[in-house]
Amino acid sequence: MIRTLLCAALLIGAASLPADARPMSSAMSCSAVQGLVARSGSVVMNFTPTTYDRVVVDQRFCLPSEVTEPLWVPTRDARQCFAGYTCKEGETRRW
Repeated sequence: MIRTLLCAALLIGAASLPADARPMSSAMSCSAVQGLVARSGSVVMNFTPTTYDRVVVDQRFCLPSEVTEPLWVPTRDARQCFAGYTCKEGETRRW
């Protein structure tokens, strides 16, 4: 009984934790954005309050059918900062 109550309390506590907000590139320095992507490998990041994308460090974080495309984002200290790459669907071959 005590074990069940303890598990229920842990689950309720975990469910009430707020989800991590997406980092806003324009509030960070260019080096901070690059460091975050390098440490995490993959980050969903806001560029403006209404635009966001997934930034990856390299091809390993994309699906096999996807290709990487360089991604430049606005930061606090640069209008265009190379953040990493985004995954895009590659060309499909038609036989």
